Amino acid sequence: TGKSVTKNGVADCSLLTMDQLTFIEFKTNVESATEFNVNDKLEDAKCQLLNTYSNIKNQCSKIKIDIEENHNIDFYIVFNKDLQVTNANNIFMNFQVEFAKQNKKALYIDNYKQYT
Repeated sequence: TGKSVTKNGVADCSLLTMDQLTFIEFKTNVESATEFNVNDKLEDAKCQLLNTYSNIKNQCSKIKIDIEENHNIDFYIVFNKDLQVTNANNIFMNFQVEFAKQNKKALYIDNYKQYT
């Protein structure tokens, strides 16, 4: 990947099926559940996820592929399970709502997804 792709960070991975495209960012090394730390890591992850999505969408557009037309697109941030404390869960829920409002896409803060 070149500097233009990695400038704002990239997601750790993405999963593509026939009708689903999921972008995933792992933040499993976060140990402190302080509001500042959790929000900081959420913002980092959001930038990485959206930057990766934007880069892939732009590259697909160049070859006349509309990834939104054929795929349900969602985003995941995976934290360490031990971080699932009340304070962090409230922060996660608020962040997910804001993400959906701003991006019109689903963001899950979870470590599990089932494909059907």
